[in-house]
Amino acid sequence: MSNPKYLRPSAIAERYGISESALAQWRCRGDGPPFAKPSSTIVLYEVDAFERWLAARTSSNTAEAARKAADANAA
Repeated sequence: MSNPKYLRPSAIAERYGISESALAQWRCRGDGPPFAKPSSTIVLYEVDAFERWLAARTSSNTAEAARKAADANAA
């Protein structure tokens, strides 16, 4: 199976265990992964960009995770 460059929210949700509703909320708030919207009904995530976004939120403990979340919300 080939590795697609772009995935729809349902495929991102399935692959990474993130709910589609969380992805939608992040899109609305503007604090989620970058996405493309080539039409009014299609949302696509570039896999490499999504994985970079996710890696930037990887933490080794809860204090670090809380600090990163606070920093992201302040930006």
